[in-house]
Amino acid sequence: MKVLFDQSVKIDKPVRDLMTKEPFTVTFSDRIGKVIDFMIHSGAGSAVVVDKNHIPISILTKSDLVKLIFYGHTDLIIKEAIKVLK
Repeated sequence: MKVLFDQSVKIDKPVRDLMTKEPFTVTFSDRIGKVIDFMIHSGAGSAVVVDKNHIPISILTKSDLVKLIFYGHTDLIIKEAIKVLK
């Protein structure tokens, strides 16, 4: 069984102090290559997909990118890539 949260570890900080202040965001029209490049150079584990109003609508993780790379879908725009991942 995978432990998602170890209750013996006490976190005495508010969530706002732990979360990324300005996460990397992309839009449906950006290419997957942009996300791959960012993750390789920054060490980030995910990118937030936002709509035209900058509202989060999805997230792309390293696992998602590994799948896309494995199946040769690195030239897709994000909108197409999300469909492939479903």
